[in-house]
Amino acid sequence: MTGKFLAIPPSELDIYIQDSKLLASRLKEMERISSILDIDKTWDAISYLASKVSVEDDTGSPLSWLVFGDRAIDESQDLGYGPARYLDKFQVKTVHDKLKMVGKEDLEKFYDPLQMNALNIYPGFWDDEPGSFEYIGSNYERLKTFYSDTAEKEETIVMFIGSSGS
Repeated sequence: MTGKFLAIPPSELDIYIQDSKLLASRLKEMERISSILDIDKTWDAISYLASKVSVEDDTGSPLSWLVFGDRAIDESQDLGYGPARYLDKFQVKTVHDKLKMVGKEDLEKFYDPLQMNALNIYPGFWDDEPGSFEYIGSNYERLKTFYSDTAEKEETIVMFIGSSGS
């Protein structure tokens, strides 16, 4: 299971909210041409470390939207491991503003592999070997850049959990 993100104009998001089948077709096309940001298996760890809560424990904080957004496009649609979710352009800006205050080194302060394993933070095999945080940190930096670029363009973000090979 990997975390995937797509930046799109608000008008395109409106189309997908009206007809989610169009989104599924678009995502298949976009994955073939590598237009989707894939943060691999770090999605739960990033969410946990950035907001200090697991993605299953939505507190309403803007950082709780980081990986799973605020709303589903279509609750009945399954894109691998559930429906696609989204943030509108205002929410993207809100999350981006919060992310500016949370650096990779801030996340590393909270990196506790034993606790993350006990909490079943996906994928569940975290260790304290030297450099093991780098896998999370590098994907977090990519996600921060993605949010920054998307906020600057005043676009929305569609996010979903997909399989590794799709």
